[in-house]
Amino acid sequence: MADPAQHETVFDVGRQHIAAVYAKALLEASEGTGTSEALVEELKSLAGDVLDRLPKLDAVLQSPQVSAEEKGRLLEKAFSGRMSPQLLTFLRVLAKRNRLDCLRAIARQFESQLRETRGRVRVIVTTAAPVDAAVGGRLSMLSLGQVKDQLTGSIGRPVEIEHRIDAAVIGGIVVRIGDRVFDGSVRRQLEQLGRQAVEKAVRDLRGSLDRFVAG
Repeated sequence: MADPAQHETVFDVGRQHIAAVYAKALLEASEGTGTSEALVEELKSLAGDVLDRLPKLDAVLQSPQVSAEEKGRLLEKAFSGRMSPQLLTFLRVLAKRNRLDCLRAIARQFESQLRETRGRVRVIVTTAAPVDAAVGGRLSMLSLGQVKDQLTGSIGRPVEIEHRIDAAVIGGIVVRIGDRVFDGSVRRQLEQLGRQAVEKAVRDLRGSLDRFVAG
């Protein structure tokens, strides 16, 4: 019997490939009309602000039991006049091809492809609490705008910041660029102090043992 986990992995890879194809088509169309930046925000809002909050609507749009025609009518009723005609037309195409279940993956791929097209670098900035004007810790009174400006200057490419909140950070800021993490949080500092204290205790103990043996 085939491994279910393997099936899941293959299915996910297949969905990502499909999403990449549709995202590329949408990007090419939107670049031609100069609407790419607006569309990426619309797609993110549709997934996060609408479908995540209306799980029943989301389930109907993804359901293989609901016809493409019915999904088209539902899209028209729910979103006509509430989103750009270009995005609504795109959703109708997805409905006709039974690909609305890939919508979130398409949104991620679209954002990623647009970022690559613009030459931007995605940076994840994590702080312990929401940031209004500034963040504390080692980067005292340094706003996210200043972080963005500094990173843009250091990397030499435009930076796109995604801000996350994690109480475990305790304070300060953690910056992730790809696989690299720059940790300026209080938690990290405490961990470093803890390791230093342990290392010092071990050194002191070894010194005491050496003196005891020598004596």
